[in-house]
Amino acid sequence: MSDAFVLCMIDIVSILSQFVLPLRLRLGLPHGTTSWGRRLLVARSSFVVRQVGLRAGPLEPVLTTRSTHRPTRSLSKLLGVISALILGWGQLAALADGLHEPWTETGTFVSAPDGDTLKIRTARRGLVTVRVAGIDTPEHGQDYWRVARAHLIAFTTASDVTVACYKTDQYHREICRVQTSAGDLAASLVGAGLAWHYKRFQDEQTPEERSLYANLEQRARERRIGLWQEPDPMPPDVCRKVRRDGEKCH
Repeated sequence: MSDAFVLCMIDIVSILSQFVLPLRLRLGLPHGTTSWGRRLLVARSSFVVRQVGLRAGPLEPVLTTRSTHRPTRSLSKLLGVISALILGWGQLAALADGLHEPWTETGTFVSAPDGDTLKIRTARRGLVTVRVAGIDTPEHGQDYWRVARAHLIAFTTASDVTVACYKTDQYHREICRVQTSAGDLAASLVGAGLAWHYKRFQDEQTPEERSLYANLEQRARERRIGLWQEPDPMPPDVCRKVRRDGEKCH
């Protein structure tokens, strides 16, 4: 392995460590008190000094002999640290995004405050608040928000509701795919012209879901059904931003 490669690996660990500790602190996770920055700086300096000694030739025979196998051992340890940091970073990033181990439950409808949120009662998890994945329906006060909620209620009260959940949002709702005997709730709302395909989170959707929701929305737009009867309906995420700025949305 070249000297440049080893130094590059040390620098990568230094960069990763700068992100891992602040994220652990943000999430309230335990962390060590050792300064990784100082330790890595010392490791880098020591490696450079050893390599200079190695290149000095006969002037430092003892240093040359003692250092012969150190780069290999150091590189193995360094790669181990990098692997651990990358794995830890992935786990911490998932926690920050609210992702969790997917689970599936079947329950009965309890209530719905709007067109893409509902509560169901399950045998194992009790009352679960669900945010329907893949779509976005009008906010309270927007045109068609009551129509979207009525559609959701009619769709989920006729049979048991099965939810496949994979994430928790900032409001502690479970983000789930929702199915009943009538089919996919998200697809039903988009097809009826009562929801937008939520492209902001389309990376969390399967290719089939992305294609289905996009096509259903396009068809509803062309047919001018539901909220697409309006000349310029405001997307819910725009409405939320407008309200945060203290203004009204339609």
